[in-house]
Amino acid sequence: MVEELLPAGWKKKEVLLELTRGGHGVRARLTSSSSAGCIVEREMPQDDAPEPVTQRVFYPWPSVLSVTPLE
Repeated sequence: MVEELLPAGWKKKEVLLELTRGGHGVRARLTSSSSAGCIVEREMPQDDAPEPVTQRVFYPWPSVLSVTPLE
């Protein structure tokens, strides 16, 4: 299981979250972490927009298997 808080040096860095459901990982930029979980930002492509839209997502720790820094 992941520690309650991630290292401060990981903030604003790209990470890979391995999730308990779906058997896949999420590549995103870490915004913050707390004892409840972590918040990441992902760029989501939009069909009708020339640039992707940034989406902020909260993942509670019970849904996260691991967090790996990519930068």
